[in-house]
Amino acid sequence: MNISYEEILNELYELDPNLRTHEDKLKIILNQLLIHKPDIEINEQFKQALKKELLLQAKNLIIETKNINNTPMSNFSFSNLLRSFSFTAAGLSLLIVVVAGSLYFSFSQQRVAGTRLSLGTKTEIVSVADRAFGKLVNQNINGEMSQDLAVGEKTTSSASPVAVGSASTEAPAVIADSKMAAPGFGGGGGLIMPNPYSVSYVYKGEPLELVTEEVGVLRRIKNNTSASQLGSLLRSIDFGFLDVSKFTNIELQNLSFIENKDFGYGIYANLYDNSISISENWLKWPNPTSACQDQACFDSFRLSINDIPADEEVIAIANDFMQTYGVNLSGYGEPFVSNEWRVWYDQAENKNDAYVPDVLQVTYPLQIDGSDVYDDSGNKNGLVINVNVRYKKVSGLWNLMAQNYEKSMYEAETNAEAILKIAQRGGIYGWQWENGTTVEVNLGTPTLHYIRMWNYQTGMIESDELYVPALVFPIIDNPNNADIYRKAVVVPLAKDLLQVDVGVPMPLAEPAVLRIAE
Repeated sequence: MNISYEEILNELYELDPNLRTHEDKLKIILNQLLIHKPDIEINEQFKQALKKELLLQAKNLIIETKNINNTPMSNFSFSNLLRSFSFTAAGLSLLIVVVAGSLYFSFSQQRVAGTRLSLGTKTEIVSVADRAFGKLVNQNINGEMSQDLAVGEKTTSSASPVAVGSASTEAPAVIADSKMAAPGFGGGGGLIMPNPYSVSYVYKGEPLELVTEEVGVLRRIKNNTSASQLGSLLRSIDFGFLDVSKFTNIELQNLSFIENKDFGYGIYANLYDNSISISENWLKWPNPTSACQDQACFDSFRLSINDIPADEEVIAIANDFMQTYGVNLSGYGEPFVSNEWRVWYDQAENKNDAYVPDVLQVTYPLQIDGSDVYDDSGNKNGLVINVNVRYKKVSGLWNLMAQNYEKSMYEAETNAEAILKIAQRGGIYGWQWENGTTVEVNLGTPTLHYIRMWNYQTGMIESDELYVPALVFPIIDNPNNADIYRKAVVVPLAKDLLQVDVGVPMPLAEPAVLRIAE
């Protein structure tokens, strides 16, 4: 049987043109095939045995390719097969089918395996030495405690500087005029800030018993292995006007791509932070108000309370998205819809002018060892999904992160009075005005969870993301809807964190004129 490489290759290429890119590997395999070819009489019995054996080998290949770490070509023995049979042109054609399938799976899986990235598929905690993270409060490069808060750090207070009446919430950034001694900003028309009020948190729960002398503080590990893996691939890319191969130690810090279709998404991966976020591909999502030129047009597109779907429907939309895109929810609790906007809606006298959102948020609370994670404002922290009410589609996702931690033991606060004192002012960053109206809010018996915090270090670019065991005091009575976005007061149990003095804002002698920052 005289069959050239070219004849065999041409048959393979007819089966799968993509195999042309692997011609060198194909010639090596074909050479092995022809070397081991024995001389056997071709008869009907041989043909049936050949067919049976080839079908069996093809089935085995399909099974093997289900495991991405298993390369079919390394497991399939052509030598054993060829020692048992010889081939006519028809017999060789049958073998080519198996060879083509094997090569296809082999090369495709090798390509995937070579670039497969894993930012983390489950929660992993590794114990390290005691106090391995240093001081848990803001410190300078010499390890000395600093009382200055990092620029841009959000602080949460029990007294809102933009509180109106008996309720307060987060507001747009505001800049005071010269009466507040804010350098660089002149006076001007704007909002009149009324006298601020304080929230007094009153503990109504059971007596506290703090017996644990140490707590395990977690620090999230940020692994840049994926950044290095993808960075090495960049060296082989030819941009035409730049030779990337001349750069060394390349790491890909961020990766983004879009779906080029109607209602497509933009996906953003931070390979240093090991996190992924998703948003709309704005070019592919309709904007019904884009052509509006007057208020009447904008008003015609406003949603009403009747347009808001039930929480169950919103959660179902989010769950369907998670399942479709394979989002791993093993480290998260039951989702819930954030409905704080309804408080303002219910208080509005004119419901036609009341705010009704276009987007609703669904939170999948992060859980570590079965305990929820809170932020310093008393709300559950976790994976957040935006659901577009108008189109009933998920329009965004953020806070999807690898959950890999180091655990280090720190001294715990065992003085119940000290813990309650901090809780009654609204947490470690809370304060109360010396003058003005005070609104009482009652706190119930706390439960043990985690608080997510950052340890900013002066002079350092990166900060530690910490998860500290904390007591969560639920708000059980809030008659005046003060701090409506807060569900609880959270006090960390690590003693280091209770020694921070963030200061108290100076009260004003008269109302200040504020303008919205541009």
